[in-house]
Amino acid sequence: MKRRNGKLYAVCAVGLVGLIVFALCLPQMVFGFQDRRRCSETNLEKREDLDIAMLSAQAEPFLYDRMTAFAYGLAEGKSYYVSSHEMDMTTDGDLYQKFLDDLADEPPAWVMYQATSVNIAQIVLENNMNVRIWKQYVIYSDDYAQGVNFILWYFEYVNDYGERMDVLLDAQDYTLYGLMVEYDMAGWGSGEKTTLYRSMEEMGMTEGENLDALWIFLGYIYGIVSDKTVESYQNGGKILTDWNFSDENTLNIYLPYEEHTLNVCLKMPPLTNGTAYPGFVFGFEEICRLIPPFSQSF
Repeated sequence: MKRRNGKLYAVCAVGLVGLIVFALCLPQMVFGFQDRRRCSETNLEKREDLDIAMLSAQAEPFLYDRMTAFAYGLAEGKSYYVSSHEMDMTTDGDLYQKFLDDLADEPPAWVMYQATSVNIAQIVLENNMNVRIWKQYVIYSDDYAQGVNFILWYFEYVNDYGERMDVLLDAQDYTLYGLMVEYDMAGWGSGEKTTLYRSMEEMGMTEGENLDALWIFLGYIYGIVSDKTVESYQNGGKILTDWNFSDENTLNIYLPYEEHTLNVCLKMPPLTNGTAYPGFVFGFEEICRLIPPFSQSF
């Protein structure tokens, strides 16, 4: 099988090492932007009478406050629920087009592909990807007044080449919470098995200072690191970071929200026939575990 020179292949390569490469480019990137693992028992109930409009009005608009409230809720053992609604391209097509236009015209800070002039809108267009599933998920607790809830969009994109991309993001500000990419692996790569750690190690990306830079980059994107902190780090200041490899295929980046943390994972699924750059999974473990398409990967 001839390897197809598409942008989705580039995304997988970026997924393995690009996050760290982008983090190492912090001085050029960060000022162009606009703006321990701890899980509790979570109830995945669906409530048919859920008022989406009311939840949207109550949703915390600020990312840091939203994530902090969620982290505290998990630590305190609060119950969270998940409800879903199937979106329809026939009736919601204008909303979807606005989403693509917004990503293409004014990418939010999390769009990692911005550094290589690649973003989701381009990937979808240039790889002839179609939306197979579009759902709205809502994560909420019993206490709406706390603003501890997420209004999410989930997209499953596919094309005729056997490629698939799953995207989980905030339906209002497009904050990225989860991303999965996979191929039809037949005929790809050299057949030599690899792991996430080994791939990163071969490129010198497992050294502490590089992973510290990645932690700071993600911390900036997800609201815990300020411009002032970034400047201090660039000038040689010491920053307390928290990350580890829990196994050969899982890198954990722990982001503190006051007294509690949420875990951003970068994973390489186990290989069946080996390839240099297999599919990958990226996202907040505590959020992705609640969403059925992502839960099995976390």
